[in-house]
Amino acid sequence: MKEIIADEFWNYMKDLFIKDPDKPGRPPISPRVALSGIMYVLENGCKWKFLPKIYGSPSTVHGTFMRWTRKGIFKAVMKRAREFYFSKKDIPKWCAVDASTSKAPYAKWAGKNPTDRSKHGIKKSIAIDWYGTPIAIAVGPANRHDSVYFDEIVSDLDVFEQDALGVIEADSAYDAKRCRKKALSKNFVLFASTNTRRKKNMEKIKPGSRWKVEPSHSWLNNFRGLKICWTKSKEAFESFFQLGASVLMFRRVVIFG
Repeated sequence: MKEIIADEFWNYMKDLFIKDPDKPGRPPISPRVALSGIMYVLENGCKWKFLPKIYGSPSTVHGTFMRWTRKGIFKAVMKRAREFYFSKKDIPKWCAVDASTSKAPYAKWAGKNPTDRSKHGIKKSIAIDWYGTPIAIAVGPANRHDSVYFDEIVSDLDVFEQDALGVIEADSAYDAKRCRKKALSKNFVLFASTNTRRKKNMEKIKPGSRWKVEPSHSWLNNFRGLKICWTKSKEAFESFFQLGASVLMFRRVVIFG
């Protein structure tokens, strides 16, 4: 079967994937078939050249993926998925934020991972809601501090009710005035573990529900295309990440209600 994208997902998103106008040469590929091929690579983490023939020419599917990436289609997909998710569920204004690292042997934008003997790696930062669903993402080199990605993550949390005061829980990497100021700008209070290296005489605070973010990283890593970064460009990996998070949001609504 060519279409491995769920009907609910496709019907809600299909207007974003505009079919390319007719042009000389090879007939244009169906947007749904192309997206299914992209999803196959995301799910399995395989090389484009190993894409099954039922999805068409690997070079055509890859070219379509990169064209959609440059147009910001996957960013729009995640924004719409987030709106759909929040329209279907009653979600408390609470988040947990954390980052994890992945190997990135070919990524030109990767950095030396200090937790993996300085090998090339990237950092994946996410914000989850109370149910553990990833609702905001950010990526970058592994040698940048977790808190560097906090601004980008919080900027995508405007889907919550703006007048209500919310809570963000995080580990000690985010125990900084800059992060608290950014959180307050979005009407959130940052509740981070105490950084004992900088505040040795303070009583250590440990948020009670921050652990919810750990399983969410595992769910995303079930997409083998995200567990290890095989892409050369940041934009391509970010598109895979946005697509994976969007699919998880839909699965959370359709399967679990």
